[in-house]
Amino acid sequence: MFDKRSPQTQPDLPEPAFFADLDSASTALADLAQWDTSMFSGDELCLAVTQIEQTRRFLDAASVQVLAELDSRGFTDSEHGMRTGAWLARESATSNLGAKSRVRTANKLRMHFPKVAEALRNGQISYEHAAAITSAANPRITNQLADISDQILNNITGTTYEKWKQQLGAVAELLDQEGGHRPGDDIADNTLSMHRGLNNTLFINAQLTGIHALSVEHTLNAHADQLFNQLNKDSKLTTDLPTPNRKTLLALALSNLAHNNTGTNNTGNTAGSSNSTNGSTASYGSGIELAITINNADTRLDLSKLTDHNNQPLSAELANSLTCNPTIYALLTTNNATTLHLTRTQRLANRAQRRALAHRDGGCVFPGCTNPPQWTDAHHVEHWNHGGTTDLSNLASLCRYHHMVTHRNGWTMTITPEQYFTWTTPNGHTLNSQRHQKQQPRPPP
Repeated sequence: MFDKRSPQTQPDLPEPAFFADLDSASTALADLAQWDTSMFSGDELCLAVTQIEQTRRFLDAASVQVLAELDSRGFTDSEHGMRTGAWLARESATSNLGAKSRVRTANKLRMHFPKVAEALRNGQISYEHAAAITSAANPRITNQLADISDQILNNITGTTYEKWKQQLGAVAELLDQEGGHRPGDDIADNTLSMHRGLNNTLFINAQLTGIHALSVEHTLNAHADQLFNQLNKDSKLTTDLPTPNRKTLLALALSNLAHNNTGTNNTGNTAGSSNSTNGSTASYGSGIELAITINNADTRLDLSKLTDHNNQPLSAELANSLTCNPTIYALLTTNNATTLHLTRTQRLANRAQRRALAHRDGGCVFPGCTNPPQWTDAHHVEHWNHGGTTDLSNLASLCRYHHMVTHRNGWTMTITPEQYFTWTTPNGHTLNSQRHQKQQPRPPP
């Protein structure tokens, strides 16, 4: 981590005014971070944010200027055995990728884009603008972009960053028409990487080009629009279900599409089976496979010990949701955990029950939902792990989103003798189910 060192603690170093000013600025900013912002009005908070962001521009300008000079000397390599980017990542405890990118940006600003660097120093543009320009400047068009840097900077005024960056990309593509490589020409330009974080979080970073980009963009946006219309209806039912923002809708759209596709492809996993019922039933599943180890000492399912395929523990809430509608493998072992036999036990509603649910419910039973039967799970109202049975009187058709809603903490779902359903939300609202997209005709018991 960076240490706050004044010139007095390093007597062998020169003491230019720069270090004194930097120390004063650091102290002032440290004091600013301790302010009680609850005392400010809304207008004062807005003013504070804009001034802080303006200050950030000057800090970024100073940072890239110092980094460029430091990297040009090769000092961190000769004295610390590390390139400037790697050294910066270590000293500031930031990502290696981000630190190296910052050094590259600093070098390009110094070597090729002095006007852009000056605009950053004057607070006229943000670091994001400068980084976008240097990123667009591949070796074939760097000089050409530098020649029109005035025009690129002028285009920033009066437009959003996103629109300006789109225009910048168009200019770069126009200049690079004779280049040896055009994005989208090579299938290898389409990449996607995933890594797992804490609490069963998945991080996805993708780049798609050409028809792949257009088809994915269209599909996700169309499905997100459909979700928005549905969830907007939900938000009018209860304040416990606010409409998510666009980023969340796109993430939910991706999850729903993956879920639906997994269910469809499950039939292929049983293509070699002579039992057609199993194949059809699997197509309605959640795509989750649960392996349970059973010994003769304890046959209870302990949700506190469930893990994912990376051996990461699952929360009780997530475990309850995942084990509501999975395909289950029973793994029989001896007391010393030696495997005796592996059998496949289908706990999902069978084909006849799914047909009966479709006939009875006509799709998702959550009020106002328009998802058809083939997009629903067979949810156990009384959870299977709590003694619930896979009987029609204990099953409800729920789409993936409302299935997850039902499993949230504080939500309870009950079933009436007529096989209608009610939900009680954390704020005490009561919601009545529907059949074939028609509201429950009787009040809750």
